[in-house]
Amino acid sequence: MGAYRFLTTWRLEAPADKIWETLQDAEAYPRWWPGVEQVEVLHEGAANGAGRRARVTMRGRLPYRLRFEIVGREVRELERVVIEATGSLQGSGRWELRHDAGVTTMTYSWEVATTKAWMNVIEPFARPALISNHHVVMRWGAEGLARHLGGRLLTETSVPPARARDWAPLAGLLLGMAGIAAPLRHRQSACRRGWCPQRAASWLGPQGAKR
Repeated sequence: MGAYRFLTTWRLEAPADKIWETLQDAEAYPRWWPGVEQVEVLHEGAANGAGRRARVTMRGRLPYRLRFEIVGREVRELERVVIEATGSLQGSGRWELRHDAGVTTMTYSWEVATTKAWMNVIEPFARPALISNHHVVMRWGAEGLARHLGGRLLTETSVPPARARDWAPLAGLLLGMAGIAAPLRHRQSACRRGWCPQRAASWLGPQGAKR
């Protein structure tokens, strides 16, 4: 399985209680977070959200969806939410909130592994693209939350970055595929013009002499 560790920080000019209330309303995430397509609460759990179980469907810029279940494992009002994930993603996440002079700093740590077979097959080549896709979704969340609350997004950061050297395996794969495809395209083009190796061999005969 491909394992990932992300750390995202949002700083917003918004009331802490409003942010906390928004985080607690899981089913409303699709209304303000473009990357979240659906949240279905399967079990309500305690009043503060501990034990709540929900099924989540997410999608970023890349053409795939992730479907997984989350359950609240620890909740400290206005301070912390810890969740466990199972399904397409398996691992844990933690929201931590700090408040100072009207600014709320939200830190989200996300330590997960992918369980989809196709993702694990392409992971050695596509890892930087998958990392970038996660960062895009988190940026959408920060911008969406600011709009939803009518506050100002001061900063949004997400690590680790997808470094230039991390793209080398994918670039090598694409170049290799291009090298294989080029002769095939040349052969197809030649055949469309009325000449291709198979026809030429038949026309010239087994010794390469014109018949």
